[in-house]
Amino acid sequence: MTKVLGFILMMNTLLCCGHAEGANLTIDPNWSTFHPGESVTFTCDMNEGKDTDWEYEIRRNGEQFIQSDQHKSYTLQPIQIDHSGEYQCSGVRKSFSLTKCSGTVSLNVTAQPKAKLTAGPTTIPVGGSVTLSCSVEPSAGWKYRWWRRTSDTPEVQLTDENRDINVKQGGIYRCVGERGNTNFQSLVSDDVIITITFSNEVVVTRRPNWPQIFSGETITLTCEVQGGETTEWTCEWRRDRTTVARRNDKVWTVSVSESSSGDYMCQCRRRDDWRSVTKWSEKVPVSVSAQPRAKLTAGPTTIPVGGSVTLNCSVEPSAGWKYRWWRRTSDTPEVQLTDEENRDINVKQGGIYRCVGVRGNTTFHSVVSDEVNITVTLFTPGSSSSPVLMIVGPVSGILLVLLLVLLWYYRLSKDLRWPGWKLLKSRFRVNDGFNKNETDDSSSPLHGDDHIYESVNFSEPSGNGFKPRDVTYSLIELKNFGKDSTPNEPAEGAVYSCLDPGMEGRGSPGAKEEAVYSEINSGPENSNTM
Repeated sequence: MTKVLGFILMMNTLLCCGHAEGANLTIDPNWSTFHPGESVTFTCDMNEGKDTDWEYEIRRNGEQFIQSDQHKSYTLQPIQIDHSGEYQCSGVRKSFSLTKCSGTVSLNVTAQPKAKLTAGPTTIPVGGSVTLSCSVEPSAGWKYRWWRRTSDTPEVQLTDENRDINVKQGGIYRCVGERGNTNFQSLVSDDVIITITFSNEVVVTRRPNWPQIFSGETITLTCEVQGGETTEWTCEWRRDRTTVARRNDKVWTVSVSESSSGDYMCQCRRRDDWRSVTKWSEKVPVSVSAQPRAKLTAGPTTIPVGGSVTLNCSVEPSAGWKYRWWRRTSDTPEVQLTDEENRDINVKQGGIYRCVGVRGNTTFHSVVSDEVNITVTLFTPGSSSSPVLMIVGPVSGILLVLLLVLLWYYRLSKDLRWPGWKLLKSRFRVNDGFNKNETDDSSSPLHGDDHIYESVNFSEPSGNGFKPRDVTYSLIELKNFGKDSTPNEPAEGAVYSCLDPGMEGRGSPGAKEEAVYSEINSGPENSNTM
């Protein structure tokens, strides 16, 4: 019987749907496209009477698809690809045998879609963000889920469900679309690697900033991110495009060697995000040379007692150096001159000296200099600071002056034309000649050509008068001292001087025995008688 009624209903529908439209067919959700696994609810509304007054039927492409009896709604789940088509519903009123049909509704079913993830610009300043967009087409009804991971951290779901999100961290992102009451999902998007490049300027500083660095010294390189001072960074260092260090800090202290020479540059990444990275800094050249040797030079290495000499210690190039000094002797061990750090020092002690240059916080030192031997002597030729020369010099000068004066007086004393000679004779009783008894005929006052005769009698008092004891003649030969001098003539122009007329002479050349005569030949032009 039921089969008969169903057959009758179908026949009435076929006969009447084209002529008695009044039903309304709707689908929920009303998307233009469905995907396998989703669900859709058909609702057939007759617009009169009670819902239970009708018997319902849904057809697809003109063929019966669903017979719902007294339920005007029907949910199709899960949808399949072959469910695509034109759907129509009809209803037959039980009491009046009235049939109503709806218009057609299209149901488009396609394969499960895949979410698509795209990113905006990835170069941002520190503190900025980049926009990521996830989409599923057609886009009606979709919500989105987001995930992020890094090479060092597991994947975590983000709380944001929007189609577009802003992120401040680099990493590996993916997304998926969801819609419907059953939380139908699209296929998950492909991974997108987001590397955020901060646009902040990166500057490398070097301390100490000496023009020349030597093997064994320690330098400190700092990678400064301008505007990112409060961010914790991990910095990578490259020398000539080869990575040489990674530090969980922007500061790198390294002891260099000659192989450390090259152009250095750095790049920093956020510690909490390896893919959030700065640009590379400009290149900073570092030149490393072999350990230098200190050079010790001295003024004169021989100094007088009480004097000093300047020692000079140098290391080239000279930036930043201080100096240490040592001294020893053949008898004493070497000691450091603790009060001296200067390049130049004055020393008063003899000994063997050497020096070394030191610089930097780690007290890097050069190779020790060669030794210099300083000798202290009592006298140093050519040294104006010698105390011996200061004494000998003036004394020698005085002696030389006295000698010249004596020579001058001597020469003048031989020239009887000198007026002072008479004064000397009058003040001193001088025996200038030979004793009479000791002279021969040739030395007699009566002989000779140009002579000066002088008799000086030495006597003692006897009673009331002096009795002569002795008469001595002095023979002085006059010489010509110049080309203009005139030869003396002993006969004419003789001047006799009586020194002691009261004396009694012996062997007098004249008649009076008491007289002592002095004959001075002064030349024909200037003769006087006393």
